[in-house]
Amino acid sequence: MKRSLLVLVSLIMAIPLINFGYLAIQYFAVGPVKDCKIELSEVKVEEASVDGAILVATVTIDNPTDRSVRIDGFEYTLFANDTPIGTYKISRIILIPAGSSIKLKGTFEVRYPTMPTGIIRAIMNGRLEEIEWRIEGEFYVNSTLGTFGVLFNVTTGR
Repeated sequence: MKRSLLVLVSLIMAIPLINFGYLAIQYFAVGPVKDCKIELSEVKVEEASVDGAILVATVTIDNPTDRSVRIDGFEYTLFANDTPIGTYKISRIILIPAGSSIKLKGTFEVRYPTMPTGIIRAIMNGRLEEIEWRIEGEFYVNSTLGTFGVLFNVTTGR
């Protein structure tokens, strides 16, 4: 009886400690990444033809903290007026020194038959400022307890 009571009390006490440890590791692994600022700096037409275009989206990640940030992966979807254009993924380590920023360029292929007319006209006429551009995605940070994600959603344009 004493032994089972001791095991039960030990388990009850261990659960909050395990939760605290998990939250502490998540904070130290993800903490500075959550403070990073994301900006969709530019979307431009790299190449255009009668049936499609190649767009390049430049994303700026700013690390305003006093600690270096390590991102183990990065993925986002580009939208034009809420129409998905495509997804860009980086599966490598990205290091951002304290107080610095980096620019990442993603390439997207647009096929006109799948796009609304207004988006096609704006792309063909070089009037990308008429489009509301948006990216939504996630940073990935690996730790000993697994992979943690930090979601973002950024709009620019119009």
